[in-house]
Amino acid sequence: MHPILADVTVTAIDLYKTLADIIGAGPLPCNEAPDSRSLLGLLAGEETFSDPVLHHSTIKGDLAIRWDQWKLIPGTKELFDLKNDLQELENLYEEYPAVVQKLNQKMDEIVTRMNNRENRTKEGSIPNIC
Repeated sequence: MHPILADVTVTAIDLYKTLADIIGAGPLPCNEAPDSRSLLGLLAGEETFSDPVLHHSTIKGDLAIRWDQWKLIPGTKELFDLKNDLQELENLYEEYPAVVQKLNQKMDEIVTRMNNRENRTKEGSIPNIC
């Protein structure tokens, strides 16, 4: 693994803006791949970021949030320290209520932003500016 990426959560969606930057097609309008981030600055060592990432975590489709070393699956009340437990064997949900609260808050903010963007898209009112 690239040492700069060791503590960064990267998803496949990040390839969209990264590749657009590589071929000179960026910057993209904000309504095109709005959840994608270009990794070029990160790979060049010119910037850092630690954005939370939402993803589906169980076969039932429960949402999970990953941020820094933590992964929270609110639907199953599970919290894992991925820095020390990559296999997700030790549930720390009860031991770290402040982390659970912070991650739940971040998840709510992201879901609200996504719902607002979805509503604007349905109304046809998302401008091509960020």
